[in-house]
Amino acid sequence: MKLHLSGPFRNMVWRVLLGCCFVVCGYQHLLQAQTPPSFPAGATPGAAPAGVRVPPGMPGQPSPTAPGQPPNAGQPGKDGAAPAAGMPAKPAAPTTIPRPAEPPEKPNPQEFDIKPDLQGMVAFQFRNQPWPELLRWLARVSNRTLDWQELPADYVNVATQKPYTLDETQDLINRHLLARGFTMLDSDGALSVVKIASLNPAMVPRVEPEQLTDHSPHKFLRTSFKLTFLVAKDVLEEFKSMLSPNGKLTALESTNRLEAMDAAGNLLDIHRVLNQEQSVAALDGLAREFQLKHARASLVKGQLDEFLGISKQSAPTNMSPDQMARMQQMQMQQMQMQQQQGGAPKPAPAKTAEVNIIANDRSNSVIVRGPMQLKWKKFKICWLSSANFHPKEAELARYE
Repeated sequence: MKLHLSGPFRNMVWRVLLGCCFVVCGYQHLLQAQTPPSFPAGATPGAAPAGVRVPPGMPGQPSPTAPGQPPNAGQPGKDGAAPAAGMPAKPAAPTTIPRPAEPPEKPNPQEFDIKPDLQGMVAFQFRNQPWPELLRWLARVSNRTLDWQELPADYVNVATQKPYTLDETQDLINRHLLARGFTMLDSDGALSVVKIASLNPAMVPRVEPEQLTDHSPHKFLRTSFKLTFLVAKDVLEEFKSMLSPNGKLTALESTNRLEAMDAAGNLLDIHRVLNQEQSVAALDGLAREFQLKHARASLVKGQLDEFLGISKQSAPTNMSPDQMARMQQMQMQQMQMQQQQGGAPKPAPAKTAEVNIIANDRSNSVIVRGPMQLKWKKFKICWLSSANFHPKEAELARYE
């Protein structure tokens, strides 16, 4: 049996069926949005399926980094981000290349078969040799005994381009020891190798500064520098820069000396600089000493302080309370007058060069000291001798 529908009725039926389809599809989509998605085993939530390229910012792709941040910021183990908990930190890139503990080639023991010639000269070439064997060879060719408690654990490469004396050979080997924090001490025909960090200063030979030129440049020595016009504690830090990493420098304030211990070459450089700083040419613009014959140094110093205008007037200490109150009142009045006048404050007076006058009663002399950039101008001052009351003249100095 066939059902025949008229035209208008047939259109209405199709519209109802189409509306029902839309309702069913919308309800199914709503159920899928409320149900949590399931992922296959091993899949990561939010990751895009294999073979599918997802644009940045879309689901399944990490969000772009903020401006100014590294590309991998916030990801554990990546550059610019802290490692996650439990993950080992990435070691920093080395800035130096350490020397291998083992030599690249085995040392040749036949290199120690050489001996000094009839003139006592020796030429050698040691490659990858350990320190104990090298020092035993040096003690054997020098006819000395060897003593040591610890030595550098590495190996040494040393060679000569011409024949050396035994003293020059010992100094060359001692240079390599100093570079490793060790030194070789020669006493009573024995060679002692010690570590400088634990060295007893009493074991180090002491010499006078004038004797430093008689020793090898790398011989470890002690000396004491006497200072005349320089102050030990003031120049201590300046001369420490001239020491080697193994050297020590101490200021003895009571005797105004510098106690030094280092290689002879470093000590000699300090001695030469001190001689230049304390020479007559350097001190001529810094300080001058005037010998007195017919007057006391302390008396002349007082007269010079007053004449040159450098005497410091101390405030009286026997002031009564009324006098102190009046002085404070005068100071307050002066401050009030300056505030009432107003205007820009007066510029501070230029600081004058500091000049010191010292009376040396032992030698009966006067020492005048000032900055080196100031120039001397001589003038004469007269006073009466306490012995015969005749005027005596002496050349003194004044700054401009």
